[in-house]
Amino acid sequence: MEIPENMTYSILPVLRWEVIGGDYKVVTISNSIKVTRFTDCSLLAEILFHSLKKACLVYDLSKIQINLFMMGRPWLNSNDFNSPFDQLNKTLDENIKKEIYFKEKNKINYLNKLNLLKDYEFKNIFMDNYGEPVYNKNNNLIGYKLDFNKYATVETFYN
Repeated sequence: MEIPENMTYSILPVLRWEVIGGDYKVVTISNSIKVTRFTDCSLLAEILFHSLKKACLVYDLSKIQINLFMMGRPWLNSNDFNSPFDQLNKTLDENIKKEIYFKEKNKINYLNKLNLLKDYEFKNIFMDNYGEPVYNKNNNLIGYKLDFNKYATVETFYN
């Protein structure tokens, strides 16, 4: 494939190999690389060679069959966008406002649940069949000692 003169592509080298069970392991071996029609092929080959060599050492790939895939996509110019920027800015502003509102609303709900949890009438009732109860310095139950060196923690949930 020949890259047109006015285009920039981004390529991402990816290795794939089969692991036990028939599944595949897939890893990228470098950051994405910008290429144009004028990119030096020798330099690109050298970058790929060193990335491949390093990946083979890191993942111990010397004795297995691996596939090298070159994932690519073109970069877009601002001229390629047909959307009017004033409408785009309005949409972005609306989404930011929604996100901020959502975070604030959830923060309030979280604080309300914490307050309700403090007044939960059954919070001090526990079952003692798990082992020896363990309390923190405020005398709140935090778990059970199951064995000499095994513990289970207690999580309190409401609603």
